[in-house]
Amino acid sequence: MDTKSMFFFRQGFFEAREEPNSKPVTIWLNGGPGASSLAGLFGEVGPCIIGKENDDTILNPFSWTKHTNMLFIDQPAGVGLSTIEDPTMYPDSVEEASKDFTAMLEVFYGEIFPQYATNPLFIAGESFGGKYVPEYTAKLVRQQAKGAVSEVLAKVNVSGIILVDALVDATWLSIGHYDLFCTDKPPNVLHFNETVCQNMAAVIPECKRRARMCDHTLDPEDCMDAMEFCLETLEQYFQEEMAAHRHSPYDRKSPMADTRRKMFNVTNMCFTVRKGCPEPPLCGVGDSEMGDTSRYLNRPEIQQKLGFESTIPFQSINFDLNMKWSLNPKTYIPTTREITFLLDDRFESGGNVAVLVINGEYDVTVNYPGTFQEYENLPWHGQAAYQSVDTLQTWYWMDEEGVRQEGGKWKAAPGVDKNLEYLLVKDAGHMAPGDQRGAVASAVGAWLRNGGHLGDGWATD
Repeated sequence: MDTKSMFFFRQGFFEAREEPNSKPVTIWLNGGPGASSLAGLFGEVGPCIIGKENDDTILNPFSWTKHTNMLFIDQPAGVGLSTIEDPTMYPDSVEEASKDFTAMLEVFYGEIFPQYATNPLFIAGESFGGKYVPEYTAKLVRQQAKGAVSEVLAKVNVSGIILVDALVDATWLSIGHYDLFCTDKPPNVLHFNETVCQNMAAVIPECKRRARMCDHTLDPEDCMDAMEFCLETLEQYFQEEMAAHRHSPYDRKSPMADTRRKMFNVTNMCFTVRKGCPEPPLCGVGDSEMGDTSRYLNRPEIQQKLGFESTIPFQSINFDLNMKWSLNPKTYIPTTREITFLLDDRFESGGNVAVLVINGEYDVTVNYPGTFQEYENLPWHGQAAYQSVDTLQTWYWMDEEGVRQEGGKWKAAPGVDKNLEYLLVKDAGHMAPGDQRGAVASAVGAWLRNGGHLGDGWATD
């Protein structure tokens, strides 16, 4: 990494608010590809939120630092406040970026915070983080098993991953559009007409056939072909809604539940939406009632405090890197095999890596029907037990006033310790930990305290 650097808060690695030495370490990665993880820091789970005037920060009472030490990394190299001397040398695949991630861990644990090397390590990824996190984690675990890592990394206690509104296999998300917009299954907000739904139903078998081919061969061209076919035939109808500024793929709920949101005037609809799409394709994703991450981090005095001798232009998304990855067929290989490996590796000795899936119920781009089917079909040693649970249970959390609130729905394989657990978050979109900070932080805190397991009957009584 001599010609590039991956940025994390060297002087401000966020230790847990209480008893940090006994708490796990959680690494947070935003997606994109090319999105800065500082959006997650200042807009979702970090200890502070940017103030409205972009000149200060405000304590986040629902920060994950209540439960864990947190490390936010801008990666791949060239994203956010990370740097690379030659932009033509951006990593162009998850496989290539994983080498830098492993090298970063070596520096973090070996040179800066060696006291945390044996604490449980959890790696969380949002959106395209569903590609990063399984790949990076599985590679590290495999190398540890082979004895192919340094003495420093051999001690790292990889305990679990958290997949937040995470892209793992795009074809399932395309298939999920039918349930979203052609059935009465909740959440039922927008319904396409009969002709559109018949067209969608007709192409689902071919979408599934191409997806199976991708799963079988793991050939980049096969996987890109499956993604493109499913996207073009199943998602085109919602994309028309987005292009007309009527709907955002990141949030679909009625505005009546949240008066802070701006109302959009929608014609030819019997309802309004909480978030329209003022500027496709991002549609304002990441916007909040608080300050602006880019404006705050581009302030020279802020960068000086972070240790930069000269100002680095900060962008929340590196679109050049994003385009480079989008053109690479390797980007479209699903990471399901890595998740299966993590769930199954060492399971006989109870040492497998736990997987927590978090999904906002109003996310369209990584939608609940698609991800639910995806994990139902995920092969792993607990699959039969997981599939035996027919319905999701309602889970609850206690707010700051001690009032019991509904958090959403939950599913896990009964009687299987450290397994796959699916957490649906009520009234949340694509950035669920930011949309419902208290609820998600409560659930994640419980999962972390139990070593990567919520347990039978958790918060459902």
